Amino acid sequence: LVIDTLTSAKAAQRFLADIRKVTDKPIKYAVNTHFHFDHAWGNCEFATQGAEIVGSEKAQSNDAVSKEWFANPGQFGITSEQLEGTTLAAPTKTFADKLTLDLGGVTVELVYHGPTHTNDSITAFIPEDNVLFTGDLLFSKCHPFLAQGDIENWQKVLNSQAETTTATIIPGHGPLSAKQDLLDMSAYIKAFDPLARELCSGKKPEDAL
Repeated sequence: LVIDTLTSAKAAQRFLADIRKVTDKPIKYAVNTHFHFDHAWGNCEFATQGAEIVGSEKAQSNDAVSKEWFANPGQFGITSEQLEGTTLAAPTKTFADKLTLDLGGVTVELVYHGPTHTNDSITAFIPEDNVLFTGDLLFSKCHPFLAQGDIENWQKVLNSQAETTTATIIPGHGPLSAKQDLLDMSAYIKAFDPLARELCSGKKPEDAL
């Protein structure tokens, strides 16, 4: 099982080459923690390897956004050359709240906590190793992308995860983390959000240009 597939077919191929340095086992699942391009646009490469693409059922509501972004990758600094060979591949196996995948001696518990970073963000927990993949629920030591976030629920989920986890945490962005990083992220967005709202009061989107 692979968690998140990077930005393109080419990036996914490099990822796959690194995986093959560790194991030659077939890849059965590629899990998207959410629909954003840097986590899901490499899906097509893993699909060709026979992997089933897994994600929240909420991801389907973002198909139009994904297509719009894919048609205009330059807004993210992505070139057509970088996307050569890349096609969009949406999740083919989805779930509402929880899904446990059995890899034979290793289980992966996927959970949807409600809208946080995006409306489809999920976490993946491997109990046998006590490792938690948060996706972009957690940006560690860096500023998070907040534009599509539900700030209130995001804070609640960060705090509840910090209360219950003892796991080693793999964040969506940033270094290897732990529960304190969840609390730091919660405190950061709690402080940042009202300041940003005050700064943007009365402004139009074009004022940011």
